Amino acid sequence: MSRDPGPEASALLAWDRALLSRALAELPPLNRAVVVLRHEEDLSYEQIADLTGLPLGTVKTYLFRGRQRLRESLKNEVGA
Repeated sequence: MSRDPGPEASALLAWDRALLSRALAELPPLNRAVVVLRHEEDLSYEQIADLTGLPLGTVKTYLFRGRQRLRESLKNEVGA
């Protein structure tokens, strides 16, 4: 039995990735960097603070605001 997704599932996954990429591109640079470091690189808040030189509270704020903007952007894109 093949674990390879069918063409429809592959197309939906590609569409989802494109949607997320566009939404990420719309974020301000620091918000985008913090979101990517947290969710794509799986870094802790402390690691992000060390890497960026930002205070821990600022990292949390950028992440919160970045997630909010992504949520709104994606909601507007899919019409939900």
